[in-house]
Parts: sequence; structure tokens; C-alpha cells
Amino acid sequence: MGYGVGVDLGTTFTSAAVSGPGGTRVVSLSPEMLVPSAVCRAPDGSLLTGAAAAGADPALVVGGFKRRLGDPTPLVLGGEPYSAATLMAAQLRDVLDHVSGTEGAPPDTVVLTCPAIWGPYRREHFVEVPRLAGVGEFRLITEPEAAATHYSVERRLGEGEIVAVYDLGGGTFDTTILRMRAGTVEILGTPEGIEHLGGVDFDETLLAHLNDRLDGAISELEPDDAASATTLARIRAMCVRAKEDLSLAPEVRLAVPLPSGPREVTVTRAEFEGMIRPSVLLTTDALHRTVSSAGLRADNLSAVLLAGGSSRIPLVSELVSEEFGKPVRVTLHPKFTVALGAAAIAGRSTGPAAAGPATGPEVAGAPTTPATPEPASRRRTLALVAAAVLVLVIVAIVLVVVGTA
Repeated sequence: MGYGVGVDLGTTFTSAAVSGPGGTRVVSLSPEMLVPSAVCRAPDGSLLTGAAAAGADPALVVGGFKRRLGDPTPLVLGGEPYSAATLMAAQLRDVLDHVSGTEGAPPDTVVLTCPAIWGPYRREHFVEVPRLAGVGEFRLITEPEAAATHYSVERRLGEGEIVAVYDLGGGTFDTTILRMRAGTVEILGTPEGIEHLGGVDFDETLLAHLNDRLDGAISELEPDDAASATTLARIRAMCVRAKEDLSLAPEVRLAVPLPSGPREVTVTRAEFEGMIRPSVLLTTDALHRTVSSAGLRADNLSAVLLAGGSSRIPLVSELVSEEFGKPVRVTLHPKFTVALGAAAIAGRSTGPAAAGPATGPEVAGAPTTPATPEPASRRRTLALVAAAVLVLVIVAIVLVVVGTA
């Protein structure tokens, strides 16, 4: 039996899931299950991605390139220029090769996801990614749709039930209102979001806070110097871990590595939440506008579904709950919600029991041929012929009656 695969090419991390006769599950791309969205150029000119790139010299690694998709200015890697689509394609190719090796065969169906706020320009550039990766056929859905699909599997949604999807990832924020219709999801209103708002920005906020606490010692590091670049990469990684730890602990104590020696800094959850509160309030404002665009009020929602790794920050659920007064739902695997939902949709299109095309505003790749409706001109002709026959029958009956009178 075949299987389908869903891939979430995120700004900071990439994950994948498969769906087949045995159900839907996350694919282990690394010991942490997912891999960094990072690429480096090897000495032979090849591109290394994921964990292989993360372990290379930080001066030769680039990440966050999803944000640069469609930007005509190339990214320079090892002295060579690359488009963001090329780097994303390298990541996608490696993920699909890994999945094929794990499953013993290539997938029958590939479903990719993108932010709901991307317009035609960004989506057109995204379509280049699977083409460059050598993927012949694929389907494209939005990340909130994928998240809602997975959520509907974890918790069965009733017919007509309306949920708001609040998707705060590594690089973007998306909000969409969805209604369940015949087992699929229907977009209501206009999806909205903030393109440059996510976990990466929270990391930078924390980095700036540390720099202030250390009297500008971090900003004095020279990115072009190999040793300084390595130190800066270690500090950035420390900020990512601190952000995640503060979701569980009231404070973290950091030993910041500096050329002059490590400096200890303690950051409390209250301090961190104070730094990011204005940004989180922007997301709740966007969700209010999305609800209004659908002609709805918060009372019409059955729940707000939180998706994306950054939605696990306690302040997020706290402010969303305060603003909307509705149950705030978090899936069991927020970092894998989008990939799992995409895989579930891919699984519906695999094998003899395929459920038709994937839900989504756009199906890219080799298009399927829809059933051809009967032309209107042919229907009109048949109607005229039937009417003419009926008239002849009536005339014949009249003649017979008159002739026998």
C-alpha cells in the first residue's frame, strides 16, 4: 500500500509526517524529530541541510531563508549566490530522500504548506521549490488549514463548527477562521497575519536584552571574524533555549560566553513576557480583524486553536483567552501540527480509497482533470428536440380524433 507525506518547511525548523494504512505519524528526521531550516555549502559545492548544516561552521551556515522567498537579492553562501527557493528546495529534497529511505519507497502524494497570508507573488515563487527539488506532483495548502485538519482528527469537530486558528511559528503569524463542512475545512473571511513576527523575533528581542545587560558586549562581536561568529552563534542558540525554558520555569540563569570570559545573567519569565507583550497584542488584534472579516463575533467561535512552536509561550494562551473568552486548544504536538495535518490530507488522496483533492485554495503541480460537464448548447438542443417530438405527437393525436369524428 502507498502512503502520503506532508512537509512543513518552517522558518526555523522543518518537519514531516506520513499517512497510510497504518495511520498518520511524525517522521523522525533527527533525534529531536525535526531539523533546523538551515543550509551550508560544503567544500565540494554541494548543499548540506538540516542537522548536517547546523553542525558546520556558523560562518558558512544560513537560516531563516523562508522569509527571503521572492526577494531578488540573492543570499551569499560560501562566496556563491543562491535564491531562497534554491535553499528551500535543497531542504525539501533531503527531507523527501530521508522519508523515502525510511518508508522503503517514494510517497504517492506530497502535500506542502505555506502561510495563509502569502499572496500570489510569494506562492508563485514557492511553486518553484518542489520543481527545483525534483518533485513532479504536489498539492499546496495553507498552514492553518493543515493545523485545523489535524485538530479535527484529535478532537472530532461537529458539522458547521467554527474555530479560529492562531498559528504563531518561527517566522510568521497567521490567523484564519475555519468552518467544518462535510469532513473538510472551509475558510471564512480573509486570513490575516504578520509576516515578520514569530519565534525568531522573540529570540532577537532576548538577545538585545542580554546585550543591554552586558553593556553592549554582544554587539561588539565582529560577525566577519570566525571566532566571533562562532561565539555569536552560541549566544543565539542560548537565547532560543532560554525562550523555551521560560515556558516551563519562572527564571533561567545564563552563562553568556564572551571573549573576556563568561558573564552570568538571570532572566525571569516576567521580564521576557514584558519584552514580547506588545508583539503578542498585535497578534490578538489581527485575530479580532479576521473574525470581523468573516462577519462573525467572538461568541460564534467554539474555540481558538493554537498552532506553531511559539504558541507554547504561556503569555500567548493567557492573552488569547482574555481577549476572546473562548476555550484555547493546543494540539498534543504543536511543533508538528501542520506536518501531521498535511500528511492526513495526503493520505486521503492515496490508494484506491482516495477521497478526492486535498482541501485548500490552491492545488499546484500537475493538475488533475475534473469531470467535464455537459455543454449548455447540447442540453438546449436536446430540449428542443424533445419539445418538437411532443408537438408532433399531439398533432397526430388531433388528426386521428378529427378523422374518426
